[in-house]
Amino acid sequence: MSDYVVTGHHVRRTNPTPVPDPVAVAYWPPDTHHVRRIVRDGAAYNEGFVFGGDDWGPFGVSYRALTPRVRDASNLLEPACPSSSHVAYGAIRLEWTFFVLGQSAGTAAVLAIQDGLPVQQVPYDKLRSRLIADGQVPSIQLVEKKG
Repeated sequence: MSDYVVTGHHVRRTNPTPVPDPVAVAYWPPDTHHVRRIVRDGAAYNEGFVFGGDDWGPFGVSYRALTPRVRDASNLLEPACPSSSHVAYGAIRLEWTFFVLGQSAGTAAVLAIQDGLPVQQVPYDKLRSRLIADGQVPSIQLVEKKG
């Protein structure tokens, strides 16, 4: 659990929750497989399935979602298990997003070590600049400018 949780509100195309410190762009609809199969009105029904719809779009994944709360740990980064809701994780959980989150976490770890800081205190502007210099696209705004 981190101080920032990515939720289904970030995934929305219409009025998404802005992310002030993105380190990756997730571009996949909320993809949540069914929880269980039940019988409804005499037919099998997959309960809990969520996929796409029309109101999803690319969104930034916050750096803070990769770091635990300071009171829990100061030297841990978790790119494959970001702090997120079940719906948001369904949109993040793809390998290409994990690749970018892993690169972001590795870069942040280097900066934290170089500056002698807990990972939660890595200056976002410095991290973002390094990611961009390395050819990464950490935010949807950069995608829109390139497109």
